[in-house]
Amino acid sequence: MAAVIMIAAISAFPFAQPSKQYHDLVNTDTRQLIVKGEKWLQKENFADSALVYFSLAASRYSPELSKSDKELTVKAAIGKWLVYFSYLFDYPKAYESLQQASEICEKENIDKSDVDISMGGMLQVMADQGASPELYRQSVIFYSRGYMEAVAAGRIDAADRAFVNLLTVSHLTQDFDSVRSLWKIMSRLPCKKDNHRRKFAISMYKAITSHEDAFLSVGIIDSALKILPQKAEYRRLAYIGRNIKADILNRADMLDSAAVAAVEARDFARSHSIKDGEMEATKLLYEILERKGDAEESLEAHDEYLRLKEILLGSKQIQKLDELRFLADIRKADEELALMKERHHRQGILIILLCLLIVAVGAALWVYFSKNAKLKDAYDSLYRQMQAKVSAENKITAQPSFKVQGEERERIINNVNEITSTSDAIYTPDFTVARMAELAGCNAKYLSQIINDTYGCNFNNFINEFRIKEAARRMLDGGEYAMYTIEAIANSVGFRSRSTFVGAFKQFTGLTPSEFKKRAQSGNNI
Repeated sequence: MAAVIMIAAISAFPFAQPSKQYHDLVNTDTRQLIVKGEKWLQKENFADSALVYFSLAASRYSPELSKSDKELTVKAAIGKWLVYFSYLFDYPKAYESLQQASEICEKENIDKSDVDISMGGMLQVMADQGASPELYRQSVIFYSRGYMEAVAAGRIDAADRAFVNLLTVSHLTQDFDSVRSLWKIMSRLPCKKDNHRRKFAISMYKAITSHEDAFLSVGIIDSALKILPQKAEYRRLAYIGRNIKADILNRADMLDSAAVAAVEARDFARSHSIKDGEMEATKLLYEILERKGDAEESLEAHDEYLRLKEILLGSKQIQKLDELRFLADIRKADEELALMKERHHRQGILIILLCLLIVAVGAALWVYFSKNAKLKDAYDSLYRQMQAKVSAENKITAQPSFKVQGEERERIINNVNEITSTSDAIYTPDFTVARMAELAGCNAKYLSQIINDTYGCNFNNFINEFRIKEAARRMLDGGEYAMYTIEAIANSVGFRSRSTFVGAFKQFTGLTPSEFKKRAQSGNNI
């Protein structure tokens, strides 16, 4: 493989001496290798040269590297995936590259958003070949996971890519639940003036969810395409917009306009070597022409589609890809089994040492207490005296120094009830008794006393009960919260940590959040 890489590298620079070229590549910084690979990738017909740089950079991974250098090797492996997947159409090697990136991320606790988004792309291509609802569903899961990971890591560009990809699957399947759920987050993210991918994503979301008005949807897409920069990095977006426009017209039975739009999408993909897009647009054109009753042209488009499909998505390649996935799962299971055996061995040794330690400590304690009975009695007596003293002090401090009665008390209680039933402020992590008192229009000490006297609990337990009820409602309702993890649900209702949330949830419901969510999803009564 190294020889192949070097031959490709030399061919990319025909006027360079082979020995000098080899020396330059080996001594080039990993980051620079990736930058050069990306530059070659932006030029048409130079994907093999880009592969040289990505492959060399990815091969430098080692557990001894710094985290930033490990992240670079992940980026390089994803670069390899992109070349194999989108330019060379070697899907087995594309999968191997993606698997390499995934394994590094899992070992080194590195952000996996790009890996999951790319895996969603692989699954979507496989789903396109066989129109498999299950594979489409899996691609939605990976896109959604990649989107949430990218947002959490502050990688807005990656989040935008995931959202656009999810839009294409949602439009194909006409299932918009997942994309609507993520739109709640997407619509709140800031959009800079030069963030063309975000603007395009927003326009496409509005277009595909305007089911009742095809003219409105097409107008939105045309406007988005006009302002999209004519750069290589946005060509796939331009193709996606054209192809979805054709499909919207087709679904609206505007077949003449749909056929024109499909030809435009196909020709655009063909002129910019977007081979999978050309295949997809040709398939759509065939379906439109068949609906129109143009038998000859429909047959011609169908034959062209089959030819492209054979080139790009041959059954042997997909079969090999499935085998690679299976072998990767087997290898991972073997590694986990080996780790489990090693862990059990260490646990056995630890248990033996722990038993010996317990015996030694027990013997030492027996000797100590048997020889120091008088000291123990004196300590117990001192403890009881201190306990009595603390109890007496607690009784003194427990006596209220003030009392709120009458109309003022009723006013505060009514304000508290209004706040807890209408305000989302109680679901923020920094909501304190002082903030509640400010909203209720009273002193914080007065509010604490009233809550304690009226509801028989302190402020934290009082607020936590409302937060737990809201968390349970969100887990039951699903919708935009269906993809949320337990931690995300906890954060959304004001808990800063999972452990605090789990303890409070079990206190009020008798179940852990996981048990509650599992029963809710299975439809059992709680």
